[in-house]
Amino acid sequence: MRKIKQTICVFVLVAVLSSCATIFSTTKQQVTFNSEPSGAMVKTAKDEVVCPATPCAVKVKRSSKSTFIFEKAGFENNYATIKGSFNPTVLLNILLGGLIGLAVDYGTGAAWTYNYPTVYTHLTPKNEYKHPSNEIQIIKLSEIDLEE
Repeated sequence: MRKIKQTICVFVLVAVLSSCATIFSTTKQQVTFNSEPSGAMVKTAKDEVVCPATPCAVKVKRSSKSTFIFEKAGFENNYATIKGSFNPTVLLNILLGGLIGLAVDYGTGAAWTYNYPTVYTHLTPKNEYKHPSNEIQIIKLSEIDLEE
């Protein structure tokens, strides 16, 4: 019976002390978004609005790579990607016997950190002039009626 209690205690300790990055770093990180001109809406690649208008600072889910779309009326959409780097807090899982913790940290995104949590982009105005046709026509001179 004592052996069973010890085993249960070990499993409880591993469960409680694992996933160190999730506990110490959390699964979200504050990122600042800015654009020129300001007032652009920022969305994720999954079309979720992160920021209704730049400039703004919001907490976003950590990931190995996150792509954001800047949208503003009258301007071309612009895409910006930030890459996460390895979060050293994950290494605490090795000391605390955390294969479970490693899985939790990678599953929640806490295994990553954004070293440069500021995203800035310059938006390009849309071209107002739209030529009706981008095609070139070649006509033989003999087909042109010059008498008109």
